[in-house]
Amino acid sequence: MKTIQQAALSALEVQNACNLTGVLHSYSNAMKIVREESHRLGKGTDWINNHPISRLYADKVASLSGTQNWDTAEANEAYADVESLAEEPKGMSAGDFVNSLLGGSTNIV
Repeated sequence: MKTIQQAALSALEVQNACNLTGVLHSYSNAMKIVREESHRLGKGTDWINNHPISRLYADKVASLSGTQNWDTAEANEAYADVESLAEEPKGMSAGDFVNSLLGGSTNIV
């Protein structure tokens, strides 16, 4: 991917994707192009963050991660859970700790 047109085409192509990792890899590549375009045009971070390519990818990531319709309470809960994950688990394995946060229904390998 080398041009803004190619980045735009990639953003459109991933809209039917189901693999978050693949979408994020493509997103990263597209953002390099958007950033280069912003430098060429003398634009800043806000221009990059609000570029239609950025927003379309962000929407797809939110869709795949189930966060598209989150309210503030859900975002705050996720933030607290991630802070807990960042701390050293006390008395249990890291996998058991993650499972406890996820309600015990997910197997972490």
